[in-house]
Parts: sequence; structure tokens; C-alpha cells
Amino acid sequence: MRIFYFDPDDKRRQVQTVYLENILNDVEVEVASQLSGPLGACEKIDHNAPFDLILVVAPPSIPVYELFDRSVQKDARAAFILMSENPLNAFAGMEGFKSQNPKNDFIQLPITPADFRETMLKSLSPSYGQRVIPAFQKVRLIHFLRFSKAHCNVYVKLSNHKYVKIINAGSTYDHSDIEKYREKKVSHFYIRNDDFEHFQVTIHKTPFLTFQNEKMSEADLQKCLRNTHAILKEMILEIGITREIADLAEKSVDEIVNLAYQQQDLNVLLKNMQQRLDYIYDHSFLTSIVCCEILKHMHWNTEDKVKKLVMAAMLHDLKLNDPELCKIEISHDPRLQTYSPQEKKAFLGHPMETSLLLTGIDFISPEVASIVLQHHETPEGNGFPNGLHHSKLSLLSCIFIVAHTFVQNNLEIDFDPDRQDKIFEDLAKRFSLGSFKSVLDAFSNLHPNSTKPA
Repeated sequence: MRIFYFDPDDKRRQVQTVYLENILNDVEVEVASQLSGPLGACEKIDHNAPFDLILVVAPPSIPVYELFDRSVQKDARAAFILMSENPLNAFAGMEGFKSQNPKNDFIQLPITPADFRETMLKSLSPSYGQRVIPAFQKVRLIHFLRFSKAHCNVYVKLSNHKYVKIINAGSTYDHSDIEKYREKKVSHFYIRNDDFEHFQVTIHKTPFLTFQNEKMSEADLQKCLRNTHAILKEMILEIGITREIADLAEKSVDEIVNLAYQQQDLNVLLKNMQQRLDYIYDHSFLTSIVCCEILKHMHWNTEDKVKKLVMAAMLHDLKLNDPELCKIEISHDPRLQTYSPQEKKAFLGHPMETSLLLTGIDFISPEVASIVLQHHETPEGNGFPNGLHHSKLSLLSCIFIVAHTFVQNNLEIDFDPDRQDKIFEDLAKRFSLGSFKSVLDAFSNLHPNSTKPA
């Protein structure tokens, strides 16, 4: 079953996408965000294979009727479900849409996750004969290897109808127990829907897992970092990154971290990031690997270039403490509106502030400080902090920005190998100017079937 999902709210879209993928077997969800806009969403509907369901969550300011008309033109049999906090009569052109197809529906927000699930099942299950999955959500097994305590019951799936509890809520577990399941080729564990909702789990956030002790010793921290590196490398290898490159990046990360430990300010900031072991650390480490992969495809992977890009990757977000802020790439992202003026100002200033911190440290070159300063710039010149056009950005900065975006987008889909075509399609649309195009042309060799920038 194929579902098209348009929703300007990134946080809600992430959570609801996971629900959709878990409600029925063999569900493929194609998402469109606020950044793509209604026009981009229409293009996705036009250029993809027909969908079984079009799900749109939007305010009346968005011309939903255009999406509805486009979906009918594409395939009149597809169900169209509109969700909004506003009443249906607030949407121009949508007055009689429910009568055009018995599967069409309008859902008034807010709606609980449980009600959302039931509504989707009511709309989809009878019509398509899909097997309904019991009330469990899947979580990658490798996430369990970096923690040691579960705050909810954890299950293993034996069949479509049978789940067996393997970890009790509130108990600690040993990594050797997890490894036994890996050896049996188990890739996911499961938690119940109510726990999934209670802990607000997303694809790359597992707050129901923690460490046995809140404050880790140095030895425990280093062991946990090694486990984290192994987990992140395993995840990124699934999409074609070579082990040789992943190991090269990790070796460079270790060398750079040891240097940073010797500088007081960097030591404090780096240790804070490592102790949290959240999205900020994950995306920094993964960005270092992707930078090295791009350098390989550009035949430019000298020791000097590797060191500079890996150093920028590990240090560029040291000034951030909020993992949700770390996911924001542009200054007009609507998620910034949920933060105070002071928090927003600090976020928009963090490239400059971090770059200034790095300037003058003897083992950090000016090029590294420049990459950090420019890592939120864009090809069109509408980035921050300086709004630099692509012609004003260094080639190393362009490599870093492409790698950074690639990692951010992949973390949203848990580095799903089957969705890399879409990842590279989006990169091709975004990075088609100047040095960005040459970087992406080379990097696209990782995924030969991908669309290269025109």
C-alpha cells in the first residue's frame, strides 16, 4: 500500500509517519513537508506511481483543493483524507469532496494517536484487505546496544500475531542478551503503542531507553562511545558507505577528540555533547563519515582534507544543547517559532560563535573555522549567518553542507536503504548550483540510480 502524506508540522509528521508505517503490513509512505509546499506536493503526486491514500494535514491558508484535484486526476480511486484544526467549511473548493469517493474523509484535530490509528484502520483495512498489525511499534535493535535500561516492556515478534516479552519495564539488560538476537538475524524489537505514545518516540529518538547510571565514569563513557560508533557505522554501511571509509573517519574522529580534550573550553563542550549522546553527537559523527565518502568520490581524500572536514563535523554544533534545534537548517523554519527570542537569536548566532571559539586554537586551521561559520549557508544565498551565495563558499564548505543535509535527511528515515532514491532526488533539487553541483555529481556515484542535478 502506498500513502502520500503532506503536513507542514515536522514533529507531527515524523510521529504520524511511524504510525502509518506500523498500522498495516507493506506500507510505503511518501512524505512532503512545508518546505516543498503545495506545488512541490502536487509534483510528487504527478511524478510518483499512484497512491492508495492521500493524507493532507493543513490550515485553510494552504490550497488543499489543488492537491485534491491533482490526486483525482492521477487516480480517482485513491482515498483522500483531510485533517485540520479548522472546520471543513473553512477550506475553499472542498465542500463536496467526501461525496466523490466513499473512502474520502475529514478529521478534526486535535486527535489522539490511538484515535488516529483507529481512523486509518477504518479507512484502509476493509478496502485493501491488508493484515492489521497488533498494537506494537517496532524499534531498531541496534538502539538498545547503546543503552542499558528500559523504562517499558520490550518484546520480540515471533509472528504477525505473537509477541513475547524479553525485557521488563524498569529493568536493566546486558548487551550480550541483545547480541544473541542479532545473531539470530533479529533487526527490530517492539514496544506497545501506549508506551510508544507515552514516550513520544520518533524514528531516531528512543527516550524509553536510558543508561543504568545517569552519571557515567570516564571508562563507561568511552565504552559507550565505542558502542555508539559501532551502531552508527552499522547503520550507515547499509546505504552503501564502505567500511574502509567509516573506519577512516572514526580514526580521524578519535585523533581530533584527543586533541580537543587538551583545550579547556573544547574539553568542557565536547564532554557535554558526549555525555548526552543524543542527536547532536550522532549527526556530527555521521557527517564526518559522509564527508570522507564524498572526498573519496571526488578523488580528493588527502589526509589534510579528511582532517579538516572531520574536525568541522565534530565541532560545528558544540554550542548547541537542544537536539531539536540541531535538526533545523534554515532561518525561516517554522519550528523556530516555538522558541523564545533569546533562544532563536542564540541558534542563529551559533555558527559565528563556534567559529570564533575555534579561531586561534593552534591545532585548528582557519579553513575549519570557516567551514563551521558557513555550515548553514545555502546555494541561493538565503542561509545564515551571512547569506553567502554559492560563489562565495569554499569547496570544503560545499562538501560539508551536502554531507550535513544528507545525514539530516537520512536520520529522518532511519537510513532506510530502500528510500535512497528519494534522498538523492531531493539533494539534486537543492544543490544544483556552482560547486554544490560538482560535489553532488561525485557523491551520486554512491547511488548510481540517483538523479543528478541538471
